[in-house]
Amino acid sequence: MPLPGPRRLAAVLAAAGLAAGCSAGVAGTPGVPPAAPSASASASALPAVPTLPVGTDDPWAEYQALAERERTDLDARQRALVAFGDLRAEVNDGGFAQYFANAAADHVQEALDAADTAEVPAVADLVRQALRRLGAGSPPYPGRTERQDLVAALDAAGTTFDALDEQFYVLEETTDLDAAMRRLATAGR
Repeated sequence: MPLPGPRRLAAVLAAAGLAAGCSAGVAGTPGVPPAAPSASASASALPAVPTLPVGTDDPWAEYQALAERERTDLDARQRALVAFGDLRAEVNDGGFAQYFANAAADHVQEALDAADTAEVPAVADLVRQALRRLGAGSPPYPGRTERQDLVAALDAAGTTFDALDEQFYVLEETTDLDAAMRRLATAGR
């Protein structure tokens, strides 16, 4: 039986010789989104998020800084980077079911557009396949509550996203999606 997303990513990172615990989100580790601060952490204990210089080589650092801002304050390039980073983080953490159940998928069209802009059509294709499996193959895509209901109905029917999740994990292993994020981070600059 294949390992689920987060364990699979941890196994890949371990095989690559990266530090243990990377799957939890060590900032600055290529291919691993930084962990969000826990709800129990006090606001005063959290460091301020610096504004990153243009052309940073760490797309996850830029993603983290941007993801903490209001989406309405972001330009199109920044929204694309956040949508693509959210997609990667959610699917790697819990598969497409988790992605669709969470707020990140509110921006699925931006994630699709970002995959196209970043020249990773295989990612866009997998997302479109997952949307069809969800029962939402074309825009307008359902809102979060409807997506959660659709995921629950699929689960109750014994239908899963496992094969698509596995294909996504293979893409993570075989395609430099960090380079795709760097292309998004520098698009239009």
